[in-house]
Amino acid sequence: MYFRLAWRTFLADKLRFLMAICGIAAAVALVFWHVGLAMTAVHSGDDAARRATAPFDAWVTGPAEGRGGPGPAGAARGRRRFPERATPVPAPVAARLARAEGV
Repeated sequence: MYFRLAWRTFLADKLRFLMAICGIAAAVALVFWHVGLAMTAVHSGDDAARRATAPFDAWVTGPAEGRGGPGPAGAARGRRRFPERATPVPAPVAARLARAEGV
């Protein structure tokens, strides 16, 4: 009778210990999974932001950066290059602007 009670207690304690080890292992695995997921999001964030803002590259103004150092003062950074000076206003438009009041 005492032996049977001791044996059942031993089995219950063994099972409890095994479940505790499984719980700890599951918690550690979830922590590593979460850290891996966070690192993936951090590393892919730069590429996602670059792709999302690609259409607006032409709007960024400032000195052009490249192999030859800074570009001309009027050049923009991005996929497009703008001339240093604007083209002259066409004669009909200039005449119309000259006749307009308050411009």
